[in-house]
Amino acid sequence: MAVYNSNHKSINYRFTVTDQRDKDLSDLRAVVNERNRYARKFETMSRLKIGLKARGKRAENAIRDGLSPRAYDQHLPWRYASYFDVYVYEVTK
Repeated sequence: MAVYNSNHKSINYRFTVTDQRDKDLSDLRAVVNERNRYARKFETMSRLKIGLKARGKRAENAIRDGLSPRAYDQHLPWRYASYFDVYVYEVTK
């Protein structure tokens, strides 16, 4: 089940999911795919891209991998994610 976090500062943020196979995420992918199909056909609209950002314990997992505790500060590998924030971006040409 997707959860919306109103404290997000990004205008691209949509919701948070705990599983990449979440139904709300699948529904969003279907909507974006349909819109992109339409955008390719008429070339007047920009296309969209869905991005997932892994969230979870960073320092603990970096140490487990033999790295500095700060190694995953900017990018947490998906295998360690507790949940994912879902973003929709406009693709620029």
